[in-house]
Amino acid sequence: MQTLREPLPSPVYRVLVADDNHDLADTLGLLLGLAMDCEVEVVYDGQQALDHALASRPDAAIFDLEMPKIDGLHAAHDVRRAFADNPPFMIAMSGNPDTLQRTGQTLTFDRAFCKPFDFEHLVAALQQRGAPLQDH
Repeated sequence: MQTLREPLPSPVYRVLVADDNHDLADTLGLLLGLAMDCEVEVVYDGQQALDHALASRPDAAIFDLEMPKIDGLHAAHDVRRAFADNPPFMIAMSGNPDTLQRTGQTLTFDRAFCKPFDFEHLVAALQQRGAPLQDH
C-alpha cells in the first residue's frame, strides 16, 4: 500500500542586501522580494552586513563596496572565508567604476554591478545561481 504525502515546502531563498544608501537598499530589498519571492534582509553598513551574514548564512549577498565601519570588500572577504565550504553567491555594487574594476581583480565576489544597474540583470544573476523563479 502506498501512501501519498504532501511535498515538503521548498526552502526559502535568502538574500542579504547591504548599502549605506538607505533608500536604495530598502527599495532593492522590496523589489527583490517581489520579483523573486525570496526572503530579503537589509542592512546599512559593513559591520551589520558581516554580522548578519555570519548569523543567518544567506544564499546570496549584495554588498555596496563603499560603506561605513567596514567596507563591502572586507566584509565579503570575511563572509567568504567563514563559509569557505559553501559561500553565499556574492555580488558587489558600486557607483565608482574604478573601485569595481579593482574589486574585479579579487576572487571575493562572483559578480559586480555598477550603479545605476539594470535590475533585470541582477535578478538574472541571482536566478542563475539557483534562486527560484517567481510565478505570476
